[in-house]
Amino acid sequence: MSVSKGLVICVTNDITYDQRVLKIAHTLYEAYQVKVTIVGRKFAGNNQDQSQKLILKRLDCFFKSGPAFYIEYNIRLFFFLIVYRKSYNTLCCCDPDTIMGGMTAAQILNKNTVYDAHEWFAEVPELSGKSLKKKIWTQVEKFGVKISRQRYSVGPMLASKLAEIYGSPFEVIRNVPVVSANNNQDFEKENIIIYQGAINAGRGLETLMEASKSLPHFQILLVGDGDVKAELMVLKNNLHLDNVIFIDKQTPDQLKDITKKAKYGYNLLDASSLSYYFSLANKFFDYAALGVVSINSLLPEYEHLIKKYNHALMLKDLDARDFANLINKISEEDRIKMVERGKKMAVENSWELESAKLINLYRPFLS
Repeated sequence: MSVSKGLVICVTNDITYDQRVLKIAHTLYEAYQVKVTIVGRKFAGNNQDQSQKLILKRLDCFFKSGPAFYIEYNIRLFFFLIVYRKSYNTLCCCDPDTIMGGMTAAQILNKNTVYDAHEWFAEVPELSGKSLKKKIWTQVEKFGVKISRQRYSVGPMLASKLAEIYGSPFEVIRNVPVVSANNNQDFEKENIIIYQGAINAGRGLETLMEASKSLPHFQILLVGDGDVKAELMVLKNNLHLDNVIFIDKQTPDQLKDITKKAKYGYNLLDASSLSYYFSLANKFFDYAALGVVSINSLLPEYEHLIKKYNHALMLKDLDARDFANLINKISEEDRIKMVERGKKMAVENSWELESAKLINLYRPFLS
């Protein structure tokens, strides 16, 4: 059987808005000029990739959430990969929710396998107190790690922790932005505090909304979608928070256009979640690259970089009063200085540099 060199990347989310996966896919396509396919879930109103360089496949599932969805999706993924077998020699599974269908098919077909851990899946807030589900996802991830020939994650601490748990090394490919287009640009700023990303439990968004009452001269933009969005929209209406604005998920380019107008970026997390404790979110780097001063939780990965560059701020606790007081006492002069230091941080931690590690990691499979 003749098999072309090519890569399939598997996710369960909406491909259109997955900044990390799109960036990785485009980088590997440009580096190796092979067919790169992303397989995700079909959502209503999907946009198509505009570059015409990637192949996007979306699996239409009857179930939309819960265990039934994950079982159905992985069955559909398995059969898709079997049928598609001549179009790729390498498979990358993103997070445990694509492992059973993806890795099983790859094992049967003797494909190269790569595992990309975007987070510590079993320790997200949604699984807090659900010991059986945690055990199941941990065993699924263990299966994927054992089969995979290469593994990587989004930050040094998380990579180290996953390596400790599963006994296999993880490389680090951080989700940092392309900064060449932004370098030395000064974006016109407005009194905006932005949160971008999943609107899920543990992201401190109730704190941000509470703080908005003490920040009437700021617009608070919550850009994204997630499990608690409807609940937070009810809270906004009940508390009459007119300066809080919800914006639906945006493509990476659209998100950049919205973010660059903001003065401050929100990145406070519930540190009781081990997944968040070890996190290194892309928004932390995106804010800096776009001249946005971020306010972050006092967590190890963020603390390390903020101490080095002094370009952003930290808070120990999820406290609305502390957050509002911090914003209100920052002088414009200090904000501008942090913006400049943030640009330096973004240049020294850019995708232009980080992508070299990614290209090298896939070299044995795609070159």
